[in-house]
Amino acid sequence: MASSGSVVWNLDNLDDIGGCRTTVVGAPRIVSCDAGKAIEFDGKQDGLFIAVNPLKDLERFTLEVVFKPYEGGTKAQRFLHVGENHGDRVLLETREAGPGFWCLDVFLSSKNNSSTLLSRDRAHALGRWYRVACVFDGRNVASLVDDQLELTDSLVFTPLKSGLTSIGVRQNKVSWFKGAILRIKIAPDI
Repeated sequence: MASSGSVVWNLDNLDDIGGCRTTVVGAPRIVSCDAGKAIEFDGKQDGLFIAVNPLKDLERFTLEVVFKPYEGGTKAQRFLHVGENHGDRVLLETREAGPGFWCLDVFLSSKNNSSTLLSRDRAHALGRWYRVACVFDGRNVASLVDDQLELTDSLVFTPLKSGLTSIGVRQNKVSWFKGAILRIKIAPDI
């Protein structure tokens, strides 16, 4: 999946993610885990904003996040938002799937087209590390959890042209994420 055009953001500090300055909201904190350092979000007011859109102009991409959702979060949590606040965007979210479980919600919006990949039947236990991905091959979008395909959909998707990135919260500062994020990887291929 890696290529020379891949971008890897290790979330190991609060000042600079992948060479990009951050704007910190609330008080996210650095925590240690087996794989190194990660950023922990409280699910109430912690987030990071980066004035960069790493998906800009990509016609195909893989967007991958290594994260750990905690117990006690809200029913719908946005942990990654790339693009515009309400316009063209890609959102990775968790949804409650019963006590102690979550499911992945992937949302893509481009011009007047959108796709939501969500199935509460695909539940995962809270409190452990996962690698989730959104893969767009130019015609179809797919969601994966730990390399296991969850859902697919066809989508007419025009590459994102503007926007920024928020981590741990939606760009309009709602739907806060409770958990930790280790890494975000963007590859211009699948």
